[in-house]
Amino acid sequence: MNEIFQNFTVQDANDLIEQMELALIYHDEWLGVLNRSLVCNLEFPEDITTANSHSRCKFGVWLQSSLKHSIGDSSVFNDLELIHKLMHDTVRELALTPHDKISVDKYDEFLFRRQAFRWTCDSLMHQACHSILHTDPLTRTFNRHSLIPTLQREQARIADTGETSVLVLADIDHFKKINDTYGHMVGDKVLVSIANILTTSSRPMDIIFRYGGEEFLLYLPGTTMSAAKVALERIRKKIEGHRTKTKFSQSIQVTMSFGASILDKSQEIQESINQADRALYQAKQSGRNRFACIE
Repeated sequence: MNEIFQNFTVQDANDLIEQMELALIYHDEWLGVLNRSLVCNLEFPEDITTANSHSRCKFGVWLQSSLKHSIGDSSVFNDLELIHKLMHDTVRELALTPHDKISVDKYDEFLFRRQAFRWTCDSLMHQACHSILHTDPLTRTFNRHSLIPTLQREQARIADTGETSVLVLADIDHFKKINDTYGHMVGDKVLVSIANILTTSSRPMDIIFRYGGEEFLLYLPGTTMSAAKVALERIRKKIEGHRTKTKFSQSIQVTMSFGASILDKSQEIQESINQADRALYQAKQSGRNRFACIE
C-alpha cells in the first residue's frame, strides 16, 4: 500500500481527488491567460511575472495548505512542489522576454514542464483512486478485490526465483459473540485493533488482506513454513495478550486461529487458499487460538 495513503479513509481520498481537480481547473485558467498574452501580444498580469507566482496561484495555495497537510512532507509532495515551481519559473522567463525574442527551445521547455506537472498530478490522483479501490475502508488493510492480482504477480515471481512463500488465513475466534454482546461498533473496533497488530507485527514485505468479515489473509513472501510458524506464534500471543477498550471502560480479549499453506507456483491460487482454509479448520477444531498448516 502506498505509504502516503496509509491512514486515508475513502472519504479522504475522494476529497483529495476533488480538491486537486478544482485546483487544476484554476491552473488551466492561469495557463490560458499566459497563452492569450503570448498569442495576442498583451501585457502579462502580475501573477505571472512575480518571482513567487508559484506560491500565489490558487494551485500553489492549495498545495502548501491542504495537500501538505494531507500527505505530509513526502517525496511525492516534494516532487510536485518542485515541478510546479519550475513550470512557473519558465513561464516567468517567457513573460519577461520580449515577444519577438522568445526562442523555440524556451517555449518547448515550458511545454515539457507543463506536461511533467500534469503527469505528476495525474499520478497522485491515480494513487488516490488505487487506494480507494484496493483498501478496506475499516481496517486499512488491502481488500479482497486486490487479492488475486497481487498473488498472481507473486506466483509468477516465485516461479522465477524458486523461493518459498506462505499463505495464512487468520480468523478471530468467536467474533459473532462479540457483535451479539457488545454491538457492531465495538466489533468494528476489535477488527481495527487486530488489523493494527497484524500490520505492526509483520515485516515490511508481508501483505495483509481483509478476506471477509473477521477473517484476514496474510501473504508471507520468502518464508518457509517453519519460519512462518514462529512468526505467527509471536503474533498469536500478542493478540491473546491484547485488550480492546470500549467506551464504557470494558476490556475485551480475543484470540485468533491461523491456518497456513505454501503458495504453490504450479497450481491455481484459489487451491492454495483452500488448503490454508482447511488448515484453519483444523486449528478451529483443535480448540482455536492456535496454528495449523498443510505443507
